[in-house]
Amino acid sequence: MNNFKAYILFLFLLPAIIRSPLVFGREFPKIPIITEPPTIAGASSFAIFVDSTTFVNTSSWLLKYRKSIENDGLATYILIANWSYPEQLKEVIQDLYRQKKHKLEGIVLIGEIPIVMLLDAQYLTSAFRTDPTNQDLFKTSVPTDRFYDDLDLKCDFVQQDSANRLLHYYRLSPDSVQKLEKEIYSARIQIPPDPDRNYKILINYFKKIVRIKSAPRDVLDNILAFTGFNYMSGSHTAFLDEMVTLREIFNLQNLTNSRLQSIDYRSLPNLKQQLFRYLSISAGDLFLMHAHGNEENQYILEKESIPIIAEENSARQNQSVPENTDETTITMNEIGKRTINCEVVLLDVCYNGAFQSPRNMAYAYLFSPGEVVVVMANSVNVRQDISLVENLGSLAFGARVGQWHQVERYLESHLFGDPTFRFANTLHKDEACSPPFEKTPIIECNPGYLKKIIKESPWPYLRASALDALHQLRVDDFDEFLQAGLKDPANIVRLKSWFLLAEKRDTAFQTRLPDGLNDSYELIRRNCVIWMGEIGSNSFVQHLARVAVQDPSERVLFNALTSLKLIGTQEARTALKWILSELTNFDDGKFLQQARANLFTMTQWLPNEIFPPLTTGTEEEKIKHIQLFRANRHLIALPILLFLYENDKSVAVRAAAAEVMGWFAFYEKRKIILESFEKALQNTELDLKLRTATQLARQRLIEGPNKINTP
Repeated sequence: MNNFKAYILFLFLLPAIIRSPLVFGREFPKIPIITEPPTIAGASSFAIFVDSTTFVNTSSWLLKYRKSIENDGLATYILIANWSYPEQLKEVIQDLYRQKKHKLEGIVLIGEIPIVMLLDAQYLTSAFRTDPTNQDLFKTSVPTDRFYDDLDLKCDFVQQDSANRLLHYYRLSPDSVQKLEKEIYSARIQIPPDPDRNYKILINYFKKIVRIKSAPRDVLDNILAFTGFNYMSGSHTAFLDEMVTLREIFNLQNLTNSRLQSIDYRSLPNLKQQLFRYLSISAGDLFLMHAHGNEENQYILEKESIPIIAEENSARQNQSVPENTDETTITMNEIGKRTINCEVVLLDVCYNGAFQSPRNMAYAYLFSPGEVVVVMANSVNVRQDISLVENLGSLAFGARVGQWHQVERYLESHLFGDPTFRFANTLHKDEACSPPFEKTPIIECNPGYLKKIIKESPWPYLRASALDALHQLRVDDFDEFLQAGLKDPANIVRLKSWFLLAEKRDTAFQTRLPDGLNDSYELIRRNCVIWMGEIGSNSFVQHLARVAVQDPSERVLFNALTSLKLIGTQEARTALKWILSELTNFDDGKFLQQARANLFTMTQWLPNEIFPPLTTGTEEEKIKHIQLFRANRHLIALPILLFLYENDKSVAVRAAAAEVMGWFAFYEKRKIILESFEKALQNTELDLKLRTATQLARQRLIEGPNKINTP
């Protein structure tokens, strides 16, 4: 390593003139890559990808960072080059993953590393919805590292950004998988722009990691959870339920001196300063933040002048806020000056991890004074309440943060910092399996032992993990354990059971759904209500009507009214009229207004304003109105969409109809759509654009939603 700097300087003088064969859909320049192999042998490996300039300026401490990783038994490569194209990295990643000796488990991308901007894959996000015909590629694409960590994802190159050469636009290939399932985990570290290219920020971060990793491993027993204004629809029930679930998944009731500090935006005076005070308290482990926000701000209290990014609004807009944000907003500049003493920070906030620019909230937290090692944040907007806690308990078993994040299935969700960081394993030493990765991955455990865990373990998250593993192993008697899981006393086990049942999308799931409306866990009731609207069966109408006037959670009530609107039948209209008469007696007007609006949508807006342009409008008008049903899947629109797909003269209209019908993956009669798709694909003269749209939509209907709770 002594000659590394001289070797790196040589790279700048060596032109990359050799062309590779066609790989990943385009030719790209071959470049010289310096590969520093691991200094230890290990069962698995990790790779640090770094650009040449960053390495030259940080090499001493970057090597110490590598040493801190290998001290934990993880063999670590360093790969240095003038990375210019995403394919250059992916080719190396695939080679490392395929090798038998210490197979690759994760990567970190440090410095100037190409960024993939993915188009036409919005169904792989939780909430990002834009007009796909918009010619502004920057506004309609999602910055994502799934190109690097989901090795089955196939993408077709579109173009490189003319202004920011790090940005490369791609579209998902028609023969690609349509659900994310990452083979490895990944993270990014990029220093904020600085006129002097000051690498002290990155060096100080490496020093912090080395110091923290050289100390005894911390137990995850000190958690701060914050919920900003109007998050979870302002539901206090949902807020309290999440606190119960966090105690379950981290087994806090059985840990001495454990602390779960939960802050709701209504709970404290001087909220902003109190939050900063809690974040600065020493010995913090994990900070979970739910709030609205954008690239450089987090909105914690309501303020009329603050523009909020709604779940449904995905266009990147000018979201500047008044400079004097007082108590309502936390800014990037404020975080950069505050001491944040939580090692893991999870930002469940829109755009806080928009890494197409290194100026974002995620990096503000990462490089702030204090103990932050790794941050999770989103590159675009994110849907509220996506059950971020579902798999979080693995951190208490000693899983690396990257290993936890590896099972998160959204294009927009990313890690910033060191993904190899982990807490101490709090399982007893006599446990044979320690999900998911500390000793033996739980998926590799004997099914008999998994069943023993489900029946006997006092730790709820361990029971949920074992149930998930049993499902993946496809054992014959899985349904017996699934039915028991649906009745488990712990929220997290019942939630996992419902998600596994929903994956089936069959009659058994549909029949069982009404039972979920009586569950004590608000998030389960909310998901069941949403699924009912997506399935569209008239048999759910009376159940939804009852929930809409009886459920104590505003979120569940809201979604029950929405599901009735989506079902849209005469029975659903009658139910909404009954709800209006019931709510008149006690509602303050909020849900009365929603019920009236939903009834108006079904009886007036759709038939009078939306459906006519679909049949008599211009090509542009038809496409515009078709796309309304991507985020709002009104089932009464399906016959018109199917007619347009099969009969319209415009290929663009037919392709738009196909793409939108691919969103109806829960619809109980989706077989009708699939039969139409199959018939069209048998036509050897089918237009290429239409064939591609049909293949993608067909595969999505077959595979189901990317994440079962965000159809």
